[in-house]
Amino acid sequence: MKIGIIGLPQCGKTTLCNALTGADLPVGKMLGGGRVAVTSATVSVPDERVDWLATLYKPAKTTHAQVTFLDIGGVQGSKSSFSGPLLNALAQTDAFLHVVRSFANDLVPHPLLSIDAARDVQALDDELLLNDLLVVERRLEKLGDERRKGAGRDKAEIEREHELFTRLHTMLNNGA
Repeated sequence: MKIGIIGLPQCGKTTLCNALTGADLPVGKMLGGGRVAVTSATVSVPDERVDWLATLYKPAKTTHAQVTFLDIGGVQGSKSSFSGPLLNALAQTDAFLHVVRSFANDLVPHPLLSIDAARDVQALDDELLLNDLLVVERRLEKLGDERRKGAGRDKAEIEREHELFTRLHTMLNNGA
């Protein structure tokens, strides 16, 4: 499983990644120019059931489940949309772990100049929602083209997909 650690700059993403994985990734690294930095660390998930099965069946190798944490830098929260490289990094993940800053430190200024956890959560949620909406709208356009051309896939399949993406579009427009 891959979990993307996301949040505004200087909120503690790398510190949390280091705490969860025992890694020693450098903290406080700021990237300018909309660049995206993705660092990863992987941990094995101990499971007594796997250990019990291994003692019972004595396999040549025992492999526990692994979780890879992707420390994703480059999220600004105040931009109108995410960059392509950032979207690619986010698409690699199975889940997001959203880190929100609620500490003040003059040595590490907040990128939005004040501490407001609710605002920061909303800013990132709005960006994610907007990008989901853009993806759905692009897919609806392509489905509309497919419907008009009538070539390729089964018409019923196209209609089912169009209905699904229309419902998604409605939900996203309503802030779901």
